[in-house]
Order: sequence, then structure tokens, then C-alpha cells
Amino acid sequence: MTADMERITGLKPVRNALEEMFPWEVRHIEPVEGQPVSMTRLVLPVGAIRLVETERGYNGWSRTDHQPGVAPPALAVVGFTLANGLMLEPPGDQRMVMAENEMLVTPYRPGSLVWRGFGSTTLFLSFPPDLVTDVLGRHFHLSAQEPSFDPRLLSDQHPGYGLRHMAQRAIEDVGSLPEATSPLVRDLLVRQYQDVMTSLLLLHVPHSLSELLRRAGEGGQPQHLRRALDYIHANLEQPLALEAIAAAAGCSPRQLQLAFRSHLDTTPMAMAKKLRLEMAEARLRSGQYRNVTDAALALHFSNLGRFAAEFRALFGYSPHQVVPPAP
Repeated sequence: MTADMERITGLKPVRNALEEMFPWEVRHIEPVEGQPVSMTRLVLPVGAIRLVETERGYNGWSRTDHQPGVAPPALAVVGFTLANGLMLEPPGDQRMVMAENEMLVTPYRPGSLVWRGFGSTTLFLSFPPDLVTDVLGRHFHLSAQEPSFDPRLLSDQHPGYGLRHMAQRAIEDVGSLPEATSPLVRDLLVRQYQDVMTSLLLLHVPHSLSELLRRAGEGGQPQHLRRALDYIHANLEQPLALEAIAAAAGCSPRQLQLAFRSHLDTTPMAMAKKLRLEMAEARLRSGQYRNVTDAALALHFSNLGRFAAEFRALFGYSPHQVVPPAP
């Protein structure tokens, strides 16, 4: 799977491509005199998030249709203008002109009208309701709640603009995985990008639960600290990096380091090591890891001697002394 853009030329091929990509739209295409109707596109699913990047070689408009069951169940759609601009007219809302390097946030609403100019290049991310509520529960401990998003334009100075950079990284990393990549590795990378992008949406894009999230983070441990701990616990058998933990927590690596020092008197990576050793002890005892080498490699300890020494320092006995139950 590659992340290369596909180029399509000709009125009929472009119409067919748009119908395939956006079957829930009705559209009108106006060729520009002296220019062939063309489009470049990239459609990439990152878990449940759908990324669509297009450059349009035509003028025209599209309107979200009212056909039941055809439109994707997108709770929020986030768009970025990479070149030139476009205009959005949501039903019942004021017309919005999306200039270059602006960010658009809108829910999917039947009847929305979008005008696109020649040469406009856009990147859109669609977030389905099930994914957003799932991440709210797992990362933010707000179960069974669904936020609502109002149409708005935000500048490239807004914190939510980090979504653009994360999406472009996902396109590069997920979209360029070799065909021979293990399905487990591919699924891990996809799930991590999916969760991080959804967390960024909830943390930095205004919605009906933004104030509740803010208040939840004011008492006890900071919320980004709890999200970091959740992420570490969920990924003990996966490679962990400070930058990835901070991204999942919705803060900078320095903020995360300070929170761990202040509230837990440790660092994120030291906490990850302690939790990995505790998992090794429990799984060696239960027989889930067959031997010490399996435990060390599964939990990303590349040096067996160091693993044994750190295990003994934490528990007071060697990992080889942990005897699994008799069969």
C-alpha cells in the first residue's frame, strides 16, 4: 500500500471517481476554458477515520444528499486547505469562505453546499460517532457521551491545527507500509494513529463536552497524566516513545515529564519500565510467557542481563526463580 496521489483526467473519469469517493453527494462540474477536467486524489482509511486529499482541476459545487443510509455516519469532519480555498454553506448557518491554511470543522449535515475553485487542494478527516465515544471512554473516562460540533473556521494558529500534521504523518507512515508488513504491525500502527488523532480532536477542537473535559482535568491528577498512563498500560508489549505517549496524552513531552515528576516522582519511560517488569513477573508466574527470554523480548528489553538485574532490583529475586504453576 502506498500513499501516492492518483491522477485522473477527463470529465467522465472524474465524475466516476467522485461518485466512488462521495456517493452521498450530488455535484456539478464546470470545466475551465483551455484546461482539461482533472483531479488528483488520495483516499486512506486509518482505522475508522477516513482521510481524503484532493486537488481539483475544475470549478463546480457539490451538495450532501438526503438519501438515508448512503452518507457515512460522521460525527465530525475536519478539513484543511492546502492550496487555494473553497466555500461552504451549511444548512441554516452562515456561508463560510475557507481560505488557504485555514481549518474547517463541521458535522456531516445533509444539504451542505460546497463550492470548489480550480486548483483547490484540501485534506479532510471524517470521525464516526462510535470511534469518538469509544476514545472518550478509554482515554478520558467519559463513557456513553457523544459531543456535538458546530461549523466553524479556525486558523493555522489554532491548537487543533496539529491534526493536519498528525494526519500527514499518518499518510506517510500508514500509507507507505510495505505489502509484506505483518497484519499485527499494521493494525498496531493504525490503531495508535486513530486514537491519537481522535484525542487531538477532542482536546483541541471546540465541542459540547470541551468544558467538561477541562473541568475533569482540574481535580487530582491532570487528565493528560491519566491519558498517558492509560496509553502506557495499553501498549506495554509495543514499542513506546516519549513523543508518542505525549501525543496520545494531548500535551508536549516536556509537560508530560513535569506532570510525572510532580505527581508520581518518576518519568514516563521509567514508569513504562516498571509496569513492563510487573507484567513480566505476573505472566512468568502464570505461564503466559514460557521463559525469561520470551518475557524480555515481548516487553522490549533487548539486553537479557539488564532485564534480569532490573527485575531483581524491583522484586528482590531473579526472573528465573518465578516458577509457573504445574500443568
